[in-house]
Amino acid sequence: MWMQQWLYKTKLTVKENDGVERESYPVQINIDATMIDFSVTQSDGADLRFTASDGETILPHWIESFDSDSETAVVHVQMDLAANETKEIYMYYGNTSASDSSTTDVFLWGDDFSEGLSFVPSAGDVTIAGDSGKYEAWPSLARDSSGNLYVVYRTADTNTHLFEPTGRIVMRKSTDGGSTWGSEITVANMTDIDDRNPGMVMFEKSDGGERILIAYNQLSESDCRCAITYSDDYGKTWHTSTNMFTDHCGTRGKIIYSSEGKLLMPFYISDNSDGGAPYSAYVAESSDEGLTWTSYLVASSGWNEWTILETKTGGSYTGSMIGLLRKDDGAYLGIVTSTDYGHTWSSVSDSGIRTNGAAPAELWRDEDTDNIYAFYSDSSGGTIWESTDEGTTWAQKAHFAGNRGVNDPERYYPSVAKIDDDNIGIAWCTNEGWSDVLFTHMPLPITNRWRWLRFAGNTPSVSSSILTMENTSGSDRADMILSTKTDFNGTATPLLLRSKVKMHASQMFGFSHVKANCNPSSADDALAYSRSGQFCCEKDDDNWYVSGVTDNNWMIVEIKWHPTYVDYYENGTLKARKHSYDSSGIPMKDMAFWVYNYYDGNRVDIDWILVKEGVETYPTVTYVGRIRNIPSVRNLGV
Repeated sequence: MWMQQWLYKTKLTVKENDGVERESYPVQINIDATMIDFSVTQSDGADLRFTASDGETILPHWIESFDSDSETAVVHVQMDLAANETKEIYMYYGNTSASDSSTTDVFLWGDDFSEGLSFVPSAGDVTIAGDSGKYEAWPSLARDSSGNLYVVYRTADTNTHLFEPTGRIVMRKSTDGGSTWGSEITVANMTDIDDRNPGMVMFEKSDGGERILIAYNQLSESDCRCAITYSDDYGKTWHTSTNMFTDHCGTRGKIIYSSEGKLLMPFYISDNSDGGAPYSAYVAESSDEGLTWTSYLVASSGWNEWTILETKTGGSYTGSMIGLLRKDDGAYLGIVTSTDYGHTWSSVSDSGIRTNGAAPAELWRDEDTDNIYAFYSDSSGGTIWESTDEGTTWAQKAHFAGNRGVNDPERYYPSVAKIDDDNIGIAWCTNEGWSDVLFTHMPLPITNRWRWLRFAGNTPSVSSSILTMENTSGSDRADMILSTKTDFNGTATPLLLRSKVKMHASQMFGFSHVKANCNPSSADDALAYSRSGQFCCEKDDDNWYVSGVTDNNWMIVEIKWHPTYVDYYENGTLKARKHSYDSSGIPMKDMAFWVYNYYDGNRVDIDWILVKEGVETYPTVTYVGRIRNIPSVRNLGV
């Protein structure tokens, strides 16, 4: 077969040499004038296309370099290779109207800065509530049919996380997608009771009106109970709060409105007479728009705050549910399922979502993609996990908020609402020694394009797809950015970072691989950084390899993490080896790449930075032949 509109194609063979199956591996192809006619290609190689052996199944690619004058190019083509397999592929070229399809998505993670520099917000786009004398926390977010956003949260007259008799539930409204928020409206404020931990839902009633319904905790010095209140006039007036169920219970999960037309509210009850831990998780159901409730056991002994979502079977809602549950000391979120609208539940299993146990998650479905997302806080930021199979399996997808300071999580109790077709809004609280309520916009669909966390120093800039980090702070301090991609282990070991960089009188610049707490002082390796404008890397003998490439010259740096040591390459040549300081091996799970620049006046430029699976012996690419798109020639079957 032949892709029309392209004048030429070249047949290549690719051979896997390590005896290991490679899935979605970016094979590096070094192209010269024997393989293509550079005179008929676009000047930047935008017309290059790669296909499988059938000549039409597109293989994604990324162009690292393309120079028509020197007639050389380096391209990475993503493909599957069985162990020791030799596979035929085709390279097409010669189409003056073709647009560039090069993408860094062929790698495990990468950025060529062609779309600028996209940061995860470090402290939220908007501060909803930030009074230093008040503990403002535990928000819940909802949207009405007119597109207005509502947030409810707890505030108090003192700055304490614990019982505070002035604690009360308040609401704010935004009419501009969360950019600004109105004044506080009191929702619930019982004397000598700490009203807190609200969960909200907005739904259409049977009479066509909209109801805001809020479940929250009424905490006293000796007990905690769940309460319900609602408003049918968009928060102007509120129905008198109603206590629910028994003593020693609490709630903190968004209420959902099921396809069956019933409300479902997650809550928990203490297993002890004193009201303390452990707890058991329950769900409450209402079939009369929140006036009366019936409860069902979900998970006993140890599980408390949790979140619920209706799932689909065969693309339709048929009564299936999932829940993600939190333990205070849990290393993961537990998952439960139901097939009868939440009346009975499976036993708790490990969802695969790692957590520090500090706060619960919130589940949300993107109705456009039908993917399900879990928003929660871990030690590296406000984190989003994705499920494409209705909650059966999960993969870390992105971050929604970065650290406000190094090793300082501060992104707890997230709540999500869709703003419009292109954006979601996320509210969360800091929930530390103080607590503010913050808000962030995030574009749809959710991708790992939000790929950098900014920690300190100046904001890097991008011009002509070149990232520049220049320390002009006037003091010796680090400018640091961290990738949001943190889970490489199990995907690839060894692991290879490859970057094209140029230094300008730098004293210290480098790459490192940072542990999960995102503290640069915990970097496992000295790795590669610069001294006096030259790259260097510590070796096993504690001496330093120092590059011969000086300032204002581009060079390609590669760092290859093996299970017990690290290799440093410069322009394709191994220059230094350093065994790991960490006996557990590198790369570790939940680690991120740290790029930093230090000392006043330093500058470094980065053209691109990529991460791929490291192999011991790279696949061999062999040129077979090329042919022009002329029917009489093409029919020869070359």
